[in-house]
Amino acid sequence: MYMVAYMKPTCFTIYVYNSRDGTSSMSTHTCSRVAVATSFGNLHAWATKKGVPTDHTKASMTNSQVNMCAYDIRPFAMVEGPGFHDVIETTLDISFASKTPLLADDLLQSQQTIKRRTMDRSEKGIVKLQGITHNHFKDNGRASFSTNIWMDDAT
Repeated sequence: MYMVAYMKPTCFTIYVYNSRDGTSSMSTHTCSRVAVATSFGNLHAWATKKGVPTDHTKASMTNSQVNMCAYDIRPFAMVEGPGFHDVIETTLDISFASKTPLLADDLLQSQQTIKRRTMDRSEKGIVKLQGITHNHFKDNGRASFSTNIWMDDAT
């Protein structure tokens, strides 16, 4: 029996493939972000319909992204990353679900909070992966690990 573990970068779920179960864990996975969106009732159906922004709205968003890259000295590729897209989608979902206007400061957290939550998520992922690999090797399983360099935007 072989095991390959892969952590999907968009939702940080660990997938396991082995000769006994195949890839069913990957094909049956539903991202937690989708589950959150569907909890808003019709929001998910509304959010998945592709609208067409006005030229003014698109220019405003473009200017905002230019300002972010310039003010924060961030790479331009950041606006195409899955993390940035997730932040925008979450913001749109929250905005749609809210019945009152919100300010960005009401939603944004401090860098310390983000760092702490990132470290917590990392530690939980490590513990989860340790449990999976421990059980696998306990059953005399074999494993192969590889970096996913072909998925990296920098290569």
